[in-house]
Amino acid sequence: MKKVLLIYGGCESYGLELISACLKQHGVKVELFLFSRLFNDSLLHLPLAAALFEQREKKRLRLLLQEFQPDIVGFSPVSLDFPWAAALASEIKPLHRGITIFGGIHASLVPERILREHPSIDLVCEGDGEEAMLGLCRGDNLPAIPNIWHRRNSLVIPPEIRRRFDFAGSALLPDKSLFFKRHPYFSHAGVYFFTRGCRFACSYCCHSYLKQLPGSNFAHLTPEQAITHLRQLAANHSIKRFIFNDDLFVFDFDWSRNFLKLYSGQINLPYSAVMHPCFVNREIATLLKQSNCRKIELGIESLDEKCRKEWLGRHEPNSVLISAMQELRRSKIPFNIQHILGAPGTSLKKDLQAGITYSFFHPGRIFGFFLTYFPCTALTEKALKHNLITREQHERIEKGFVGNFEHHGDIPQDMIQDYLALREAFTLIPRFPALCRILLRSGNFRFLRFLSLFFRIFDLPEIIFTDRGEYSGQIDILRYCHRLLGARAARFVRGIFDRMEH
Repeated sequence: MKKVLLIYGGCESYGLELISACLKQHGVKVELFLFSRLFNDSLLHLPLAAALFEQREKKRLRLLLQEFQPDIVGFSPVSLDFPWAAALASEIKPLHRGITIFGGIHASLVPERILREHPSIDLVCEGDGEEAMLGLCRGDNLPAIPNIWHRRNSLVIPPEIRRRFDFAGSALLPDKSLFFKRHPYFSHAGVYFFTRGCRFACSYCCHSYLKQLPGSNFAHLTPEQAITHLRQLAANHSIKRFIFNDDLFVFDFDWSRNFLKLYSGQINLPYSAVMHPCFVNREIATLLKQSNCRKIELGIESLDEKCRKEWLGRHEPNSVLISAMQELRRSKIPFNIQHILGAPGTSLKKDLQAGITYSFFHPGRIFGFFLTYFPCTALTEKALKHNLITREQHERIEKGFVGNFEHHGDIPQDMIQDYLALREAFTLIPRFPALCRILLRSGNFRFLRFLSLFFRIFDLPEIIFTDRGEYSGQIDILRYCHRLLGARAARFVRGIFDRMEH
């Protein structure tokens, strides 16, 4: 029996759950080692504390490697985590005899570079990993395995076969036990995807590049398939609520009408989801409400039409964005706003005005994400062309040394203090809209930068006591409780969340 060890950090990975399910169907033994990433996440950023916890976890990983002796060690980091994951792979390489393979978004963006620059990484998977990992476990010849980059005599060899896994035809259910068994706080809300890819190609997103690759077409389950999966997952794992993490929860009006009506009639568990403003109308908002939607993450990104069109690849007018917020508010569906602070082509003044506009729609949260350039995206390539970043910066970005979009991003140094203060104002707007309007209009918001280290702390009381739909935030709190105070404390806090739900 082949043995696979998957190493991940922080949150639940739906992709790894599907790979695990595929491998276990064929008799492969799969284990997960999860780094907690405590004090190095969106809730708290305390580097010394984070380093202390990571050293403790590395000791446990070394023990697991000795005991489990995996044939394959797999990593799936995003760009922000790639340098950490590559360093960890190099550190543990002498401790096991298995193959080290990297997959995920960053690996799919720059596979050749990874193999050229990181000798401790043996293989890279570009795109879907189910068939690739299964082929490795079967011992297939590398050229016959889809999506695998490898080395031959020091040369980097691309895949001879590139294709998307037929997840709709496979009837494959994610292996939730991979995360739930040892990290039960994840079962508070089950993450689920019914799509792969995206209908859009926004310039700041990886899809602006990935859509150009062979076999990267948008794919989705049927509404009936999705409902069957959700019923099975809820029954098998006692899931009481869902997080639909698709890039587009609504991507087709007919599909969504059918799905939401079926969900309302057959499941009706509370859920949160991500939506593009273009797909919010009165009918959809009504169906969302009837199907027990508790929170929508709304990707606004900017209220500067020119910036949004020319730099962000978003062509809808402001009237569509305003209408989406109006419909969600009219339907009494709580929603968060995602906004890119410091996007090229806009200004601090226009970001301030956006905050003032948002304050009139009473969102649950406004996530002000700092401008960040990610590898290969259309935005990054355009920034290089217009000398907003240097060739050296571009090189570092492709190596995975990207800015942290929650802590500083790629905001110019002479502007970062103002944007730290504005990010804090965005955090406070839902609680104190009138006061924040005064601060933003007068320019007196700048003192808020002194609170920026703990900007998410102001969300905690609302997440714990009043906000029924903030499932990702609740899981973050449960993660800290479980890791710092133990399983009993986490169960107590989870009980509070469950009572709040009703």
